[in-house]
Amino acid sequence: MKASNLQIHDQIKQNLVDRLEINYLTEIQKQVIPRILKGESTLSLSPSGTGKTLAFLVPAIEYIVTTPVEHNDPMVLIVTPTSELAWQIFTVAKSLTNNLDVPIFLLGGRDNTHKTHPKEDRIELVIGTPGNILTSQTKYGIDYSKTGIIVIDECDMLLDLGFSEEIEAVTGLSKEKNVSVNLFSATLPPEMFGLANKLLKHPVKIEIKHNGFPKGLSHYVYEVQYNEKKDKLLQILSTEAPVLGAGIIFAHSQETSRTLTKLLLREGLDVEELHAGLSKVQRLKALRMFENQEVQLLVATDLAARGIDLPHLTHVINFEVPRNIETYIHRVGRTARMNNKGKAITIVSPKELHLISKIEKETEIKMKILERLPEHIRLTNIEKYKERKKQEKQPLKKRKRSGLNKSWFKNSYKKFNPKQKRKHKKSGRNIQESSYFKSFRKKSSKRN
Repeated sequence: MKASNLQIHDQIKQNLVDRLEINYLTEIQKQVIPRILKGESTLSLSPSGTGKTLAFLVPAIEYIVTTPVEHNDPMVLIVTPTSELAWQIFTVAKSLTNNLDVPIFLLGGRDNTHKTHPKEDRIELVIGTPGNILTSQTKYGIDYSKTGIIVIDECDMLLDLGFSEEIEAVTGLSKEKNVSVNLFSATLPPEMFGLANKLLKHPVKIEIKHNGFPKGLSHYVYEVQYNEKKDKLLQILSTEAPVLGAGIIFAHSQETSRTLTKLLLREGLDVEELHAGLSKVQRLKALRMFENQEVQLLVATDLAARGIDLPHLTHVINFEVPRNIETYIHRVGRTARMNNKGKAITIVSPKELHLISKIEKETEIKMKILERLPEHIRLTNIEKYKERKKQEKQPLKKRKRSGLNKSWFKNSYKKFNPKQKRKHKKSGRNIQESSYFKSFRKKSSKRN
């Protein structure tokens, strides 16, 4: 379906096509946009990179533009798990509302150049994290009782972070009878069923199924010893430099992120770091520099695995293998978005090989191994233990099959004569008991 065929405000349509360069709608957009425009509540499940942000922003802004109101309170509320994701949605919303009078307020890590103050100006669209939204009532005097559309983005991540009570509190802020509450998620954890039953009245479930990876994404693996990972990272970056538009390097911890950032800076590369150890101002500054292509590389923890949508992002490098399938899907889903091409490169140590096998099995993909370790090094600890036990059992089996065992069996068999009755030696007590019963039988037979 063409974006120009949408039955929405002409300026929104023009911004969608001209500024965001969206000519055709994705499957999730085709199904969600009409539902929210009708005022229905939705539970939308779609993998990363399928266009969920525009799926709720387009009908939300259409609702603001076309619905006449006599108040200055927010009409739409969008809830996100992190300030970085809130900033991403804010930038898309600004492009989509170009030349439209739609005041937007970003709660949590907002741009310092944005001067809109809720006490003085009207607000129609609020974007923020759960904690900042709940405190904004007393801090800024924002009234959400007349909000008509509420969107909970990356709901699975919010539940993982333990925000289930905050989500219920935020959705309870609106006093509108026909408020449209919409949950968006890439995965479907069990907790979401209970949450959806509490929050949504007769929701429409929309699910887009595929293996969770963009079509243009290629998966590559380098197997190295753990102490060789840094050298391999530098080699990969130098090899991929001619085609590297922008890349994110993922690590598990803040310490590893800092170490890699210092290493890359010493090599003369333009790089920024993004993790929870930085302040909101520092994180948003790094994200803006990466978006504006002022730096080519971003070293990040899984904080950046959600919500970052950059068209020029061509590479995702896993310096450390994700510990679960969902994290891998979200990490590599940052690239090859909206029918673009991208590479997911994973540097694997021997202890992480079982994680790669698990990812391949669960997602039904086959990663291309560009560099392979020798077979004796590739064995995991469990495989080494099984191999050692197998070798220990081999001599024992040989002894059992030897002639010595057979001769022992033959000699033992010759000693046994089945025709000869075995004589059981009775103990003293058994002899006494048997004599007692014999005498008792004799007395009883005489009486008879």
